[in-house]
Amino acid sequence: FTVYEGLSPPTQLWTSVSSTTWKSGLASPIRRIEVSMKYRRFYVCVLMCVCVCVCVCVTLTGVPVGGRVSAKIQQLVNTLKRPKRPPLREFFVDDFEELLEVQQPDPNQPRAEGAQMLAMRGEQLGVVTNWPPSLEAALQRWGTISPKAPCLTTMDTNGKPLYILTYGKLWVRSMKVAYNILHKLGSKQEPMVRPGDRVALVFPNNDPAAFMVAFYGCLLAELVPVPIEVPLTRKDAGSQQIGFLLGSCGVTVALTSDACHKGLPKSTTGEIPQFKGWPKLLWFVTESKHLSKPPRDWFPHIKDANNDTAYIEYKTCKDGSVLGVTVMRMALLTHCQALTQSCGYTEAETIVNVLDFKKDVGLWHGILTSVMNMMHVISIPYSLMKVNPLSWIQKVCQYKAKVACVKSRDMHWALVAHKDQRDINLSSLRMLVVADGSNPWSISSCDAFLNVFQSKGLKPEVICPCASSPEALTVAIRRPTDDSNQPPGRGVLSMQGLSHGVIRVDSEEKLSVLTLQDVGTAMPGALMCVVKPDGVPQLCKTDEIGELCVCSVATGTSYYGLSGMTKNTFEVSVGAPISEYPFTRTGLLGFVGPGGLCFIAGKMDGLMVVGGRRHNADDIVATALAVEPMKFVYRGRIAVFSITVLHDERIVVVAEQRPDSTEEDSFQWMSRVLQAIDGIHQVGVYCLALVPSNTLPKTPLGGIHLSETKQLFLEGSLHPCNVLMCPHTCVTNLPKPRQKQPEIGPASVMVGNLVSGKRIAQASGRDLGQMEDNDQARKVFMHDTVSVVISDCLSLSLFLSLYLSLYLSLCVSLCVSLSLCFSLCVSLSLFLSLFLSLFLSLYLSLCLSLCFSLCFSLCFSLCISLCISLCVSLSVSLSVSLSVSLSLFLSLYLSLCVSLCVSLFLFLSLYLSLCVSLSVSLSVSLSVCLSLSVSLSVSLSVSLSVCVSLCFSLCVSLSLCVSLSVSLSVCLSLFLSLCFSLFLSLFLSLFLSLYLSLCVSLSVSLSVSLSLCISLCISLCFSLSVSLSLFLSLFLSLFLSLYLSLCVSLSVSLSVSLSVCLSLSVSLCVSLCVSLSVSLSVSLSVSLSVSLSVSLSLFLSLFLSLCVSLSLYLSLFLSLCVSLSVSLSVCLSLSVSLSVSLCHSFSLSVCVFVSLSCVQLHKRAEKIATMLAERGHLQDGDHVALVYPPGIDLIAAFYGCLYAGCVPITVRPPHPQNIATTLPTVKMIVEVSRSACMMTTAVICKLLRSKEASAAVDVRTWPPVLDTDDLPKKKPPLLYKPSNPDTLAYLDFSVSTTGMLAGVKMSHTATSAFCRSIKLQCELYPSREVAICLDPYCGLGFVIWCLCSVYSGHQSILIPPSELEVNPALWLLAVSQYKVRDTFCSYSVMELCTKGLGLQTDSLKSRGLDLSRVRTCVVVAEERPRIALTQSFSKLFKDLGLHPRAVSTSFGCRVNLAICLQGTSGPDPTTVYVDMRALRHDRERGILPGVRIIIANPETKGPLGDSHLGEIWVCSGHNASGYFTVYGDEALQSDHFNSRLSFGDTQTIWARTGYLGFLRRTELTDASGERHDALYVVGALDEAMELRGMRYHPIDIETSVIRTHKSITECAVFTWTNLLVVVVELDGSEQEALDLVPLVTNVVLEEHYLIVGVVVVVDIGVIPINSRGEKQRMHLRDGFLADQLDPIYVAYNM
Repeated sequence: FTVYEGLSPPTQLWTSVSSTTWKSGLASPIRRIEVSMKYRRFYVCVLMCVCVCVCVCVTLTGVPVGGRVSAKIQQLVNTLKRPKRPPLREFFVDDFEELLEVQQPDPNQPRAEGAQMLAMRGEQLGVVTNWPPSLEAALQRWGTISPKAPCLTTMDTNGKPLYILTYGKLWVRSMKVAYNILHKLGSKQEPMVRPGDRVALVFPNNDPAAFMVAFYGCLLAELVPVPIEVPLTRKDAGSQQIGFLLGSCGVTVALTSDACHKGLPKSTTGEIPQFKGWPKLLWFVTESKHLSKPPRDWFPHIKDANNDTAYIEYKTCKDGSVLGVTVMRMALLTHCQALTQSCGYTEAETIVNVLDFKKDVGLWHGILTSVMNMMHVISIPYSLMKVNPLSWIQKVCQYKAKVACVKSRDMHWALVAHKDQRDINLSSLRMLVVADGSNPWSISSCDAFLNVFQSKGLKPEVICPCASSPEALTVAIRRPTDDSNQPPGRGVLSMQGLSHGVIRVDSEEKLSVLTLQDVGTAMPGALMCVVKPDGVPQLCKTDEIGELCVCSVATGTSYYGLSGMTKNTFEVSVGAPISEYPFTRTGLLGFVGPGGLCFIAGKMDGLMVVGGRRHNADDIVATALAVEPMKFVYRGRIAVFSITVLHDERIVVVAEQRPDSTEEDSFQWMSRVLQAIDGIHQVGVYCLALVPSNTLPKTPLGGIHLSETKQLFLEGSLHPCNVLMCPHTCVTNLPKPRQKQPEIGPASVMVGNLVSGKRIAQASGRDLGQMEDNDQARKVFMHDTVSVVISDCLSLSLFLSLYLSLYLSLCVSLCVSLSLCFSLCVSLSLFLSLFLSLFLSLYLSLCLSLCFSLCFSLCFSLCISLCISLCVSLSVSLSVSLSVSLSLFLSLYLSLCVSLCVSLFLFLSLYLSLCVSLSVSLSVSLSVCLSLSVSLSVSLSVSLSVCVSLCFSLCVSLSLCVSLSVSLSVCLSLFLSLCFSLFLSLFLSLFLSLYLSLCVSLSVSLSVSLSLCISLCISLCFSLSVSLSLFLSLFLSLFLSLYLSLCVSLSVSLSVSLSVCLSLSVSLCVSLCVSLSVSLSVSLSVSLSVSLSVSLSLFLSLFLSLCVSLSLYLSLFLSLCVSLSVSLSVCLSLSVSLSVSLCHSFSLSVCVFVSLSCVQLHKRAEKIATMLAERGHLQDGDHVALVYPPGIDLIAAFYGCLYAGCVPITVRPPHPQNIATTLPTVKMIVEVSRSACMMTTAVICKLLRSKEASAAVDVRTWPPVLDTDDLPKKKPPLLYKPSNPDTLAYLDFSVSTTGMLAGVKMSHTATSAFCRSIKLQCELYPSREVAICLDPYCGLGFVIWCLCSVYSGHQSILIPPSELEVNPALWLLAVSQYKVRDTFCSYSVMELCTKGLGLQTDSLKSRGLDLSRVRTCVVVAEERPRIALTQSFSKLFKDLGLHPRAVSTSFGCRVNLAICLQGTSGPDPTTVYVDMRALRHDRERGILPGVRIIIANPETKGPLGDSHLGEIWVCSGHNASGYFTVYGDEALQSDHFNSRLSFGDTQTIWARTGYLGFLRRTELTDASGERHDALYVVGALDEAMELRGMRYHPIDIETSVIRTHKSITECAVFTWTNLLVVVVELDGSEQEALDLVPLVTNVVLEEHYLIVGVVVVVDIGVIPINSRGEKQRMHLRDGFLADQLDPIYVAYNM
C-alpha cells in the first residue's frame, strides 16, 4: 500500500463498501462506488483491497474459472493491470500545508430538542361519480354538452375583452390541431410526429386561448406538450438552456400562433434562425385558417388516465440549468381532483387568473382544473398588469368572480394603485389563491391587502396562500372556511434560530424575527414529512427546520432523461420507513405546526449556507426592501444570491436604483442595507452592487432572472454603476500565518555534501578555463561589422532602390570581385592615365560633334593614343604582371560574351587588338583602338565590360561610314524621342539602371558597369551629333562625377560628397541628360563607398517613382531594347530578373541605416579619445556620462572613453515627449556617478538646454557637454592601457523595480571574464550573426550590445526597441533576412510582437519571413520568467518555423549581470509546480561557465538543502566589484558582495543576489554528462510583500488578476498601510470598470488567501514600465499616494 499524506478515509466510503451485499457464489455484480476527486487516490487503495478480497473468496469457494463472476473479477483485475501514469516527478511538494481556518461551532448555539416528527397524512381524496376518467374526456363532455359555455376570456392592454373561447370551440379546434399534427406533418408512411413524441408549445403570455387549444390538441393526439417561453432574441436570458432541454427531449416540432410566428426573429431570407443551443425545429401554426378540417369519420382516441407522460414542465435550477419535470396522465387527473376538492370548485364558476398559464399554479388552475369543472377563466395578461395593476380587481368586480389566482406582488401593486379606483366590491370572492405563499414575506402583502380591502367586502378567510413546486405540484393550500372567527395560523420565529435550523418562538417587537403564515394542510390523498436538507434523508425533530417531502400520486415522476437526479429527488426513502412508496422532494424548507398546518420558511434554491449558518435569499431581499424601498430601489427589483469564494458561500446583493438617484444617495442606501442585514441576520454582505434601472435580465413575466444575473456578475458583464465590497468583515476563514520552518543550522551533521539528509543546494557552470594574460586587460577587439538596422516605410520605387543599394553594399563587402581588388592595387600613375584617357575621349567626341573633319580627328586621336598606350603599358608593368592581367581579362571577357551573346566579330576584333597590344607590331589605327580599350580596362579594375563598351563605341563610329543610313535613321529616331518626350528620356535612364542591376546579379563590379554606362552614353551622343549645349552639360556632369569619385577614393569626408551630390541634383533640373549622368555618378560613388548608399537610394527613387506601373515599365523597356538591336533572349532574361528583385524587395522592410567595421570603430574611438583629452581636459579615471540613443555612436563613445582612460557610464537619453519625468533620472545618474563631463549628439545637446529641460531640472548645473558629431581629425598620441586588470572599466547604473538607483562597478577582469563566459555558453564565433533588440544601457543588454561582438568577433545586428513601436515586425524581419541563429530581446519586445503581430502571421509567412534557423532566442531580464508570455510567443510564431525550445530566458541581477543563459548544448527546460496553489515557475537556462551558485538562508546565512527555498548566492569571475555610491555604505557593500556562509564552506566569498529561488537536481543531463541542476527563480526579496506573516511576490498576484477579465491588460500590486492595493489597466469602456472590482477581489482570495484593500482601475499606460519591461511598482505607489494616477474608479473594500 502507498501511504498518502493528509488523507483520511471518509465515513461514507466505509458505509458504501460495507453496504455491498455478498450473496452465495458472488452472483450479484459488484456495486459501483462513485468517488470524488478529493478521495480518488484513497479509493484506488480500497478498490485494490476489495479486489484482493474478491480473489481470495473466489479461490476459497472454488468457483469455476469459466463462471460469470470470475469473468467480472478478471475484468477488474485487468483494469488494475493497465499501465499506470508515470510518476509526477516534476511536482514540488512543500512541507507546509496551508489549511483554512475552520470556524468552531458556537457552544451556545440553539439545538433541536423536540421528539422525532411523524408523517402527516392529508384528508382522503373523495370519489365523485361524475368526475371524468381523464381530462380529454372532460373536454369532450363539456364541448358536446355545453358548447356555448364560456371557457376562457382574454383581455387586451386596455382591459377590454379581446376574445372569448367557448368549450365547443375549444373541443373542435383541439381536434383539428390533433388531426393536422398527426396527418399533415410528414407523409403517411413516415409521419414526422408519432404518439408519445414531445412537441414544444411556444406562445406569448397574452394569448392563452391559442395555448389552451394547442395543449389539449396535443393531449388528444397523445403527444407530450413541452410549454416554453417565446425566444424574442437569440440571446434571451436562459434561452440556451431551454434549447438544451428541447434537444434532450427530442423535440422536432414547435406549435405557435400566427402572431407569435410573425414576431419571431427572421433571417434575411425570411426563415426563423436556429437559436443558440436549440435543435432544428419545424414551426407549426395552430390557427384554424392554416389547418385543414378533419374528416367526419376521424375521431381522437380518448383513453382513461394511465401512466403515460401527459406533459413536461420546465424548471430553472439555482445554477441556471433547465430541467424537464414529467407529469403522467394519472398524476395530472389526480392533481385536478385534489385541487377541486380542496378549493371546492363547482361548475360554471368564474376564476380570474393573473399568473403564467404555461406553468405552476396558473397552468393547474387556469388551464387544467378549470376544464375539468367547466369553469370560466378570465385571463389577465402581464402587459395589462404593467399598465393597470388594479385590473384584476376590476375584473373580479365586473364578472363577480368567485376565485382569483394572484401573487403577493400583484396584491402589493394593487394597494399602491387603489386610491384612484372607487366602487370596488370584493364580496363575491370566496377564495383568493396566493400562489407564492411559500415566500415567508408574502404575509406582509396579505395583511396589508386585507386591511385596505376588508372594508370593500373582502373577508379574512378568503385569502388562501398555497405552497407548490414543479416536482411535487401543489404541496399544501389553505382551505376557504365559513368560520370567520378561526384565525389563520401564524408563527413568530427567531432568525438566529432559523439560521441554525431550529424553531424558536420569539416576540414580534424584535427586528430579528420572522413572522410566518400557514399554507394550509397537505393535499388530499398525500402523505407529508420533513427531512433534513443535508446528507442522507432523515426525519427531522418537531422543532427543526427541514425539507418537505410528499408521497402522492399527484406529483411529478422524473426529470426527463436524468435518471441520477431523478433518483435523488423523486425516489427518496426516509430512514425510518413510513410508507412503502417513495417520497418526492418539494424543494421547500419548513415545518409542520400544530393542527397539521404547514409553514414554509424558504426554498432550497434560495438557501445560502454562510459560515455554517443558513440564510434565505428571500429574507435578505425583504430586509433590503425595508430600507426606504420606495425612495431608492426601482420597482423593488433586488436579486440576492451567493457565490463560492475561499470554500465558503458569500452573499451578493444586486439592486436596480432609480434613474434620479445620486451617488451620495446610493452609498447612503448601501451603508444602511449593510447595517440592517448585519443587525437582523447577523451575516455580512460580501458585495453590494447597484445597476441602472431595467438592466437586470428578466423572466418572461418581468421578474429578475436570478441565475442569469449571477452568471453576468461572475463573468464581469453586469456593468454596475456602484459597487461596495466588504471582504474584511465577511471572510473569516483565512489560513493561519505560515509557521517558520526549522532551518539547517551549524549543529547539523555534514557528511560530504549532505545536510540533514539532503544534498546541499549548490551548482556550477562549466569551467571557464585558463585565460590568456593579454586577455586580463583586454578592452577593445576590432573584428567585424556592427550594423544598426532601422525600419522604413517606403514607396515601391524607393523600396527597390533601397534593396539594390543594400545588395550592392553586401556584394562589395562580402564578395569583393577580382576587378575591384585589382583596381585598389593600381598606383597613382594608373589613375592619371584613366583621367587623361577619359578627358581625351570626351574631347574627341566634342570635336566630332562640332563637325570637324574626320581626318583631323583621326590623326589627332592617333597621336594622343600613342602617348596613352605608353602610359598604360608603364602602369601595367608597375602594377601587375602582364600574364595575370591577360588571363583575368580573357576569363572575364569570355564569361560576359557568352552570357550576353555578343557577336563573334566583336570578340575577334577585341582579341586581335589585345594581341596587337602585346606584340606592338600592328598598324597605328588598330593601336589607337587597342590603347584606348586597354587604358580604360586597366584603369577601371581591368573590367571587361569597359573594353566591350569602348570597342562597341569605336566600332559604331567606324561603321558610320559604311552603313550610315540605317544606323542614322535608328539613332536619329531614338534621339528625337529622347529629346521631345520626357518618358522616353526616362526610359534611357531606366535601361541604364536595369543594366546596372544585371551587372550586379552577374557579380560584375559596380564601377565596371558604370563605366560601361558612361561609354554607351558617350557613344550615343557622338553618333547622334548632339548639339553643343547638350553635350556641354553632359561633359560637365561627367566631370563632376569623376571629381566626386576622386574625392571618395581619397577618403574625403561624407559632407563634401553630399555637397557634390547636391550640386548634381541642381544640374538634374537643367536637362534630362544631366540628371541621367548624375544618377550614374551617384551609382559610381556608391560602388566606391558603401556609406553613400543612401544617396543612391534617393536619386534612383526620383526616377523609379515616375513609373506608373510595372507593366508599362517592362513594355517600354522591351521596346527600347528592340530599338537598340538587343537580342530578345537577353531582353527576356532582364525582365525576369527585374520581377524577381521586385518581389524580393516587397518581402523585406529592413534596410541598413549605418554600418561600421571594427577598423572604422577603432578610428572613430581614437578621435573621441582625442576630443576627451583636448576639449574635455579629462584625466585617467574620470567618469564620463554617455547620453546617446541606441546606436553605433554609443559604442564608439564607450570605446573612446576606454582609449582615453576614462570610466564610461551609459545613460538613457530623456524622451523628447516626456522630458518632465525622464530628465530628472538622467540628472540623478549624472550626479550620483560624479561624471566629469557628458558626451552626446547635437540633437540631445539642444534638448538638454531647451526650455522644457529648464522647467524640469537646473540646466546650469550640468557638467561640460561634448558634442561628438564634430570630431577632431587627428589621432591621440597614445592609447591608455590599464596598469592593473582589476581597475574600473565602467559603471553600470540601473533603477530597480523598487525604485532604487544602484550602480555597480565592473573591472576589466570581470568584463573580460563576462564576455568569455557568454562566448563559451552561446558558442559565438566570428562567423556568427547575432540580432540584438535590447536597451543598451545596463546589465546583460549593455554587454551583449557593446562588448560581446568586439570580443567574440561576430557580427551584431542592432535593432533599437523603440523602432518596434512603429514596425513591430522589424526585429523578426531582420532575424529572417540575415538568417540569424542567435538573437536576444526583452520582455517588452516580445510583448510588442505578440500583441502587434497576433493577426499578421499569415501575411508575414507570405512575405517570406522564416524563423526556422533560429537556434536560441533569449529573453534578457532581471526577474522571474514570464512563462505565459514566452509560451504565447512560441505558439504564435510556431507556424513561421520558430521552435519552442529556441525560446528561453536569462537571469541576472545587480551583483552579477548574468547568472543563467541559454546554451546550445544545454538540456531542455523543465517546469515545476510549487505549493498547493500551483504557482508555475519556468526554469532558468543553463548556468554560465565560471559561475557557482548556492542557496542560503537570507537570515541565518546557512546553506540549504536541495529544493529548499532561499536566497541565491553566486560566486563568479564576472561578479561586480561593488556598489558605487557617493558616500559609500561599507556595511551594505560587505553584505552584498563579500558574504560568507555561517557554516560549511566559510572561505568562499559569495555575492548575494537578493533573489529567492531553489536548486533542484533533475533527471536530465548536461553537456558533461552529469545530472543537470536546475535553478528556479521565484522573485526578488525587495519586492516581496509581508502580509499576514507570509511572503508574497507581486508577479504571482498580478498573473492571477490579469486572467480574471479580458479587459484587464496590465496589473500591478503594492502595499499601503498593511493594505493590498491592486491597480489594473482597463482596455474597454468605463462602464466595465466596476465589473473588475469583485472579480479582482475574488481571484486574490481564492488563489492567494489575501483580502484586497483597494482596487484602482486606470487607463492603459498608467502603470510605469522601464525599458526592460519591468513594472516600476514603487513609482506607481508614489503616484497613488500623491493622487496623480487620474483613475477611472477607486474601490475601497470594507
